[in-house]
Amino acid sequence: MKDSVEWKGKRPCPGRLASGAQRGRGIWIIVLSCLLVFSTGIQGQSEQPQVAPGAYSPQHQLDLNNASYEEIARLPIPAELAERIYERIDRQGPFTSVYQLLDIEGMTVPLFLKIKPLVRIEPYMPQSEREERIENLYFRLERWEGNEG
Repeated sequence: MKDSVEWKGKRPCPGRLASGAQRGRGIWIIVLSCLLVFSTGIQGQSEQPQVAPGAYSPQHQLDLNNASYEEIARLPIPAELAERIYERIDRQGPFTSVYQLLDIEGMTVPLFLKIKPLVRIEPYMPQSEREERIENLYFRLERWEGNEG
């Protein structure tokens, strides 16, 4: 069978190195591909199913101790209260009971009764070393892109 392309002279060697600019682009493509593969693998390992914004229900409860600020902010509560809940977890440690939400300034009994079926308290699960490194790498890339130094 004949090649569809006729070569004049020598065929390029598949193992030959590319020019400097092409190598540089190739390295970035490899780095970004690795980031994509690793981040997809970590997201696939999460135990909590991905829930659409504002779609928390008794069947799909939010684990407060392991939630991000954005996830807490999707609860039907004021933004200031979501920030206080997140700061409480960040500064004082994880909740041991859902009733500790009542100790947060701004949490009323009717509001608590509204969100109680939407949240659950699970033990805090620290990130693995691999997850911490990847998160740190994303943080550095965001700072680099933002010219923050």
